[in-house]
Parts: sequence; structure tokens; C-alpha cells
Amino acid sequence: MKALESIPVASGSLPLVGHLPHLMRDPYTFVKSLAEHDGLVQIRIATKPIVLVCSPDLTREVLLDDRTFDKGGPIIDRIREFLGNGLATCAHKDHRRQRRAIQPVFRSERFAGYIDVMNEQIAAVTETWADGQILDVQHEMEVITSRVLTNAMFSNAISSDRRARIIELIEFVMAAATRRTITPPALLRLPTPANRRFDEINRQLRTLLEEIVVERRVSGNDYGDFLSALLTAEAAEGESAGCENRGLTNAEVVDQLVTIFIAGTETVAGSLSWALYVVAGRPDLQDRLHDEVDSVPADSHPGHERLRELKLTSGIITETLRLHSPAWIFARVVTVDTELGGHHLPAGTSVAYCPHLIHRRSDTYDDADRFDPDRWIDGAKSDRRNLIMFGAGARKCIGDVFGQTEAMLAFAGIFARWQVELVPDAPLVLKPALALSPTGLRLRVRARTALGTRAS
Repeated sequence: MKALESIPVASGSLPLVGHLPHLMRDPYTFVKSLAEHDGLVQIRIATKPIVLVCSPDLTREVLLDDRTFDKGGPIIDRIREFLGNGLATCAHKDHRRQRRAIQPVFRSERFAGYIDVMNEQIAAVTETWADGQILDVQHEMEVITSRVLTNAMFSNAISSDRRARIIELIEFVMAAATRRTITPPALLRLPTPANRRFDEINRQLRTLLEEIVVERRVSGNDYGDFLSALLTAEAAEGESAGCENRGLTNAEVVDQLVTIFIAGTETVAGSLSWALYVVAGRPDLQDRLHDEVDSVPADSHPGHERLRELKLTSGIITETLRLHSPAWIFARVVTVDTELGGHHLPAGTSVAYCPHLIHRRSDTYDDADRFDPDRWIDGAKSDRRNLIMFGAGARKCIGDVFGQTEAMLAFAGIFARWQVELVPDAPLVLKPALALSPTGLRLRVRARTALGTRAS
């Protein structure tokens, strides 16, 4: 078995900063360049070495053994500062109990209500657009996703002022997240204005959410929303030794709410932005999309029973997630000495995997760089095992169906009413962040009624 030191180091590492400049300047290009390594490669974030897994088989091995390759390490430690110890960041010892307690939020019987919320909020935003308007696409998609999530979380049981305040506070936290994740811990402990401001906003957010949680517990009402499901959920029987068989504490509920909001806002918005950009440059796909959404009656929105008919829409969303997954890199830590890819990894080794790298390997998908939604339609043979944008195994994203449903309904709602066009000379900049989104993306919308075609 080879030692950890025998794993090659990616080219381009710089003194003190390592590969950080490459990751911040052009992360997709840098990560894709690592596909030449069949197994493992080391990258450095500042002076911290991280073992990046480059093959689909080894990535699945990491994902399916979440006890050995646990959530942890310096990146997760920084993320816990704003997500707390929620489902996305908790260690293996807490994960199973939390997941069982949260599972009722995403049970199928609740989705009819969620879909109504999605359609309502999607329409409320897209109906305000004007014929010929040039949109800041990422901003508009974030408005949709944040409104969907706050309404799905709290229904009408909290005031519009409280919903707006929650969105405002979380937007601040998300904006500071990337900077804090790559900042050395010692600097984050300094009483600088930026650090004090972050601590205060984070405190205000959690105080407000805990107030809402306490009020809901006292009322005992079930509004059919996320919060009601979280508060009525009980940990499943037969949990592993050492885990209490109980529901979630107030602090744990707050952690889950923050986690779901941050995980489900920018990532879904980023996926929609990428998909709109691709379709705007592909008139053939846009024509097919219009034909598909026109099959939904003009006086209705697609409900759960109609989603299966939106095959092209589903294929476009899936292909967007394959090629432009906003959730682009994930960190784990080795908990015990182990072997991976023929190399000895001692306990404490930081490990990462990257959907963008795996999804674009030529030995993973045919013509891997080509955007082809038909590879997922009508019995296509593309291998879904290698789609890892939601992870795999016990820690696969619990909200994957919710997010994909929201994205499909948003796409259907947009293209029922609008045609989208590229704006000449409008630069598209990839914002380096925990979720990679096309910031600066501008698209023009044309009302289909003005073009002589159907709009709902």
C-alpha cells in the first residue's frame, strides 16, 4: 500500500496560498484539468493538503462509507458557524437520528401542498416581468427560491415582515459564507467590524427563528409546512446505541431551518440560471419546451400528476445539474486509518470530491461536455449512478426531490409565458462561492402573446 505522500500534487500550487487562486478565479477549468488523474490527487487550500477523489468508483466508495469518510475538517468547521450542526454538517454519530426526524418533511403526502406554494410563488414573480425586459437572472431566480422556501417553511403562520426579515438575514449570511470559509480561523476570532457584524447578524437570525419555533410549539397547530413537520417528527425506533429516541430540540430545529434554506435557495437558483442560459442559446430546445409546456391547460399550473409529462423539462434540469452543478465540491474527513485507491490515508486526512469533475469525464459519459437533455429521456442508457450532485448513500441530499420539483415547475412556469433571449455583449461571470452561480447573467424575456404564441 502506498503512503499518503505518494499521491501526486496538482500542478500550479503557489507558496502560502496553494491552489486557492485557481479555485477562486476559474474553479470549473481547474477542477476539470484534474481528470487526468485516474485515482487521487492532492490540492492545497493555503497550506492545508486535501486529497481530491478523481474517479467515479472511488467517489462512490467515499460516499457509501460515511462512517469512515465523515463530515468534518477545516471547511466543514467553518460552515458549521452559520449552518450549525444540521443535517448537512453533523457528524455520523448525529446523522441517523437527525435524518429520521427530518424525513417527514419530505414525505410524498406533503408534496401537493408544497407544489401549490411553488406554483403560486413562481407565478407571483414571473408575472411581474415586462415584455423586452432584461433580467438579472440569478437575482430573479433567488427571489423565486427564497419565496418558495419561506412559504413552504412557515406557510401563512408568520407575518410578511418576518418572512422578509428572515430572507434579509440569511442573504447576508450567505454573502459572507465563502469569505469566512477560506479565512484562517485565527483571523475570524479577531474583533474586526466584519467579524462583529457577521456574529450579530447570525445571532439575530437564530433568535428570530427560535422565537418562531417556540410560538409554533405553544400553538400546537399543524399548518402542513416544514416547521410543523419538524416539530411533530419523532426519531424512528431502533436507532443505533447511544442515540436518544426523541424529537428535535429548538436549537436543532433552527439548525435544520437554516440548513434547508441556505442549501435550497442559491443552489436551485443557480441551476435555473444555468438552464435558462443554455436554453436561451438553443432555439431548438426552446421550441420543444414551448410545445411541452403548452400541453398543460392554459388556465392551470402543472401539478404533481403532470410532472411526469414534462420529460424534456426534466431532462434539461438533470443535464444542467450534470454539467453545471452549483454544489460543486464536498469535504469529508477520514475518521480511522484506511485505504483508498491503493493509498494509506491516516485518520484526520481531509478528502474532497467534485461532481463537476466526475460528470465531465470522457469515461463517464459519451461526449461528456455536450449539453444533451435527451440522454435522460425515454429509456436513454445514460448511467445515473454517476450523477453525484446530490451525493449518494445515507447522506444523499434529503431535499433532492423537492429541489428538482421546484426547478421543473419554475421552468414550466417561465416558458409557458415567456421566450428568453441572450443579450449580446453581456458578460457571464462565474461567482466563486460555496455554490457556483453565473453572476452577472442577463437575459431578455419576450412575452409569448406579443410574439403571437400562447401564454397562460
